[in-house]
Amino acid sequence: MIVSCDSHIINEAYVQMTLSIISAFIGCWTPYFAVHLIHIWTEYQYFIADSVYAFAETLALFNSAINPILYGCFNVHLKRGLVEVCCPLRVRQQVYPSITFISDKT
Repeated sequence: MIVSCDSHIINEAYVQMTLSIISAFIGCWTPYFAVHLIHIWTEYQYFIADSVYAFAETLALFNSAINPILYGCFNVHLKRGLVEVCCPLRVRQQVYPSITFISDKT
C-alpha cells in the first residue's frame, strides 16, 4: 500500500484529535469517579466536602462543553472561517497580494 504525504498528515491529525478528546474525557471524569468511589469504598464514613463534590461534578459536565471546542480546533474549515471573520484584511492580502484595497490605505 502506498501512503502519500497528505494521508500521513491527515492520519496524524486524526490521532491528535482522538488523543485530545480521550485526554479531556479522562481529565474531566476522573475526579468525579474518584470522589464517588472513595465515598462508596469507605462506606460513607469518610467526609468529603460539598465543594469537592461540586468541583468534581462541574468538571465532569465541563467535558460536554469542551468537546465541541476540541473538534473545532482540529477542523480546517472552521479555522479558515474564523480567520476570514476575525482577520479579513489578512485573508484579502493572501488571496490578492498585489492588489491594494481602498480600505487598506491610511
